[in-house]
Amino acid sequence: MANPSQASNHVYSAFTLLGVVLIVFQLPLHLRAERTGTCLFIVWVSLSMLNSSINSIIWSNNTIDLAPGWCDLSSYVAVASKYGVQLAPLCIARRLYRITTMKAVKQSRDEIRHDMFVDLFIGVGIPLLLLPLYYVVQANNFILIEQVGCYPAAVRTPPAFPLVIMWPPIFGLVSAVYSALTIFITIRRKSHMKEIMKSNKDLKSGKYWRLTILAAAQVVIILPSVIFSLVNDASGGPMYPFNWGVIHADFTSVIRIPISVWTFNLQNAIAFQWDRWMVVVYAILFFAFFGLTGECSQYYRRIFYTALKPFGYCPSTPNPDVLVASDKPRVRNHAMRNPWSSFGSLRFMSHTQPSNPIVSANQIKSLPQILSFDEQDHSHMNNSGSAQEADSPSISLKSPHHKDNNVLSAGLIAEPEPAFEASSV
Repeated sequence: MANPSQASNHVYSAFTLLGVVLIVFQLPLHLRAERTGTCLFIVWVSLSMLNSSINSIIWSNNTIDLAPGWCDLSSYVAVASKYGVQLAPLCIARRLYRITTMKAVKQSRDEIRHDMFVDLFIGVGIPLLLLPLYYVVQANNFILIEQVGCYPAAVRTPPAFPLVIMWPPIFGLVSAVYSALTIFITIRRKSHMKEIMKSNKDLKSGKYWRLTILAAAQVVIILPSVIFSLVNDASGGPMYPFNWGVIHADFTSVIRIPISVWTFNLQNAIAFQWDRWMVVVYAILFFAFFGLTGECSQYYRRIFYTALKPFGYCPSTPNPDVLVASDKPRVRNHAMRNPWSSFGSLRFMSHTQPSNPIVSANQIKSLPQILSFDEQDHSHMNNSGSAQEADSPSISLKSPHHKDNNVLSAGLIAEPEPAFEASSV
């Protein structure tokens, strides 16, 4: 087989980084919706792609041990993420099956929390628990492969199959069973699907169908992939007898494999490339089902505007709070207005608004008949003892709309020129 070119390796690095960006941006949305299975899928797939991308960039054309500490961590991340990528679809398929069988509908808060802990144990606990089993058949800290980078160093021995190799096919098979049962029940009980959609608010916008199709697509891709890996591990070389002392005798040494060696065997070359690109396919599938929805489009728009805000860019879009407020019906104020505060379509407001309003004699004649008029004579005395008599009659105005029965005095004096304001009526 011809050696893969540097350009093809760069393409792989670019696709993995792009896949990380595309699905990581969706993580906050799924966290707020408490979708544990999809969150686990995003985390494990992103971790696997980021790990592979960094390795492919650093060791693109060499096998030099540039970062021993990184390779120790990277090899364990590769093993754990291989389990996690298989277990996250299992959590999604299990959740869909429980919803379809009405076991996860109208749950209490404690039941929702219990399901979340079960998913976390499946998606996080099991991969961490299986890591010590990998150490049993680990011959070296890691292997350095040109264009691939740091890789786990498991020896092909009989205990390696029950301890390491057989788990991904088992996880894929369980996911396939859950997905098949979900599709079968969905087709058989079409009449119950509307009831399920109404009872679960998280599935009203088609998320149930997208999750079902995604689970089915993952099974179609993942199950053949893990079966192929199982067959390749079983027939890819000689089987060594298990001996703890022999296997771990040279544990700290590093095995370096140039590209001409691992591409010489066609079966090994296909297995390496298959493992690398399948994770990218998972990310593209997930983005196609969940990254192109209206909810995600609004979320991307908010991120874009937030990123441009420090540069002084302000989007010319209406305020969503104003839009929400405008959708509500206008509430009319039915409180009784002051009868002399407006006439026709104009509202009269004096330049100064004293607590004792003053009106002219001509305006008094035009007031409604509900007002009572009492002529009174008033005399005012100053502090020096001089008296000033008011020959003009004063009129008291009492409005029946005021419960306090306050009497408003209106003297026949000149009124300030009123200001006119257009009324909304």
